[in-house]
Amino acid sequence: MNLPDYYFVAVMAAVLIGVSKGGFAASFNMVVMPMLALATDPVHAAVIMLPVMCVIDLFAVWTYGKKADFALFKLLLAGACIGLGVGALTFTTMNADAMRVLLGVIALLFGGRGLWQYLHTSKGKVLPLWVGFLAGAGGGFTSFITHAGSPPIQMYLLPMRMQKTLLHATSVTLFATMNYLKLGIYGSIGQLSSGRWLESAALLPWVPVGFFLGVYLHKKVSDRWFYLLSYVALIFMGCRLLYTGANALWFGG
Repeated sequence: MNLPDYYFVAVMAAVLIGVSKGGFAASFNMVVMPMLALATDPVHAAVIMLPVMCVIDLFAVWTYGKKADFALFKLLLAGACIGLGVGALTFTTMNADAMRVLLGVIALLFGGRGLWQYLHTSKGKVLPLWVGFLAGAGGGFTSFITHAGSPPIQMYLLPMRMQKTLLHATSVTLFATMNYLKLGIYGSIGQLSSGRWLESAALLPWVPVGFFLGVYLHKKVSDRWFYLLSYVALIFMGCRLLYTGANALWFGG
């Protein structure tokens, strides 16, 4: 792919991540990496987008950080730190595509069941603390290995049926912290060269465009539609993960 086409795809990726971090359509995060993988090496795509996500995270925490549930944040972060550590130690030997298939199946099952329950019941459900810790660990691990940490976290948070801004604020504050931890690890293993920093910097002017569009859409969508879209997004994430992993494992795609 030539440079103008590559830059166009990268800009679209930055805008979509911004919309997601701004509070609308969490599934956009799952579209970005496969889309960039069509234009460049998947590892290269992940590395150049991580600094961009860290900048978007500053906007997200500034906008939503004070509205987060910090008890849930601390519980999930404790597990996420364990997951990130295990991911950092095993990422050279772990089969990322097999993890994508497993995570995709789990996300599909949970998303389908959660959507059915949401449509047929009116009360939220608080899961045990140990489930939250494991969800955080799973999110940290899969975020490091496959850059898909959202499904385990959403599986724990969505059944609670929190107000949409509380849910999003808790989620973006958690992932902002995780991304900065990942940034430090990526730097320590030599993945962040000066050339890659420059590629990331070229995308930064597009960060506010996507983010504030996401904030606007977040304010316009009701809690009911937010949750319905979140469950549909989780199902979409599951399909995307399952397709990407299975295609690479069994069809050489």
